[in-house]
Amino acid sequence: MRGAATIGALALTLTFGVAGPAAAAGFEHTDPAKDVVLTGAFDIGPAPANKEADIVKVSVTHTASKVQSTTVLRDITTSKKHNFVTSLRAKVGTKVRQFDLYLQTDAGDAQGELSLYRKDGTPVTCSGLSSKVDYVKDVVTVSVARSCIGKPSWVKAGVSAEWIPTHDDYYSDNGLEKGGAPGVVTYSPQIKKG
Repeated sequence: MRGAATIGALALTLTFGVAGPAAAAGFEHTDPAKDVVLTGAFDIGPAPANKEADIVKVSVTHTASKVQSTTVLRDITTSKKHNFVTSLRAKVGTKVRQFDLYLQTDAGDAQGELSLYRKDGTPVTCSGLSSKVDYVKDVVTVSVARSCIGKPSWVKAGVSAEWIPTHDDYYSDNGLEKGGAPGVVTYSPQIKKG
């Protein structure tokens, strides 16, 4: 009987995990598929057929050295222009600072260029930025060194994706909420440094 209880407890632990100090360093969210929104000159509304901007999973980690956001989409290709934005609220001392990690890709630059901006749009010069777009696995990963954003004790993150096939139309998805209203950021709970 004792063996069965031990096996049962082990199965529960493997299935659900154990919350410990490392658990505070991450956040994961599954976003509904087919919740992309089209915003265009002549058409505005749901665009469930669009896969290029459709976020299905977001995970954010906050370690001693960096904050990293990993976004899984339904299907991204090297066609046209994509914008991937991770918005951060960072607790630095007694203040909460806001930053945007902005990755823009297009057909001529499939890996794109990652930039860091303050809330007011001022660029932040920092050598601690990295990004990777995996078109086979449909995964976008961006990270920023904690030193670039003031070594925060915690962050909140919002993630969005846009696909822009023409000058007048763009498709967007908010990775933490159903839908994708452009310019509206939904933030995660606080993610403490692990």
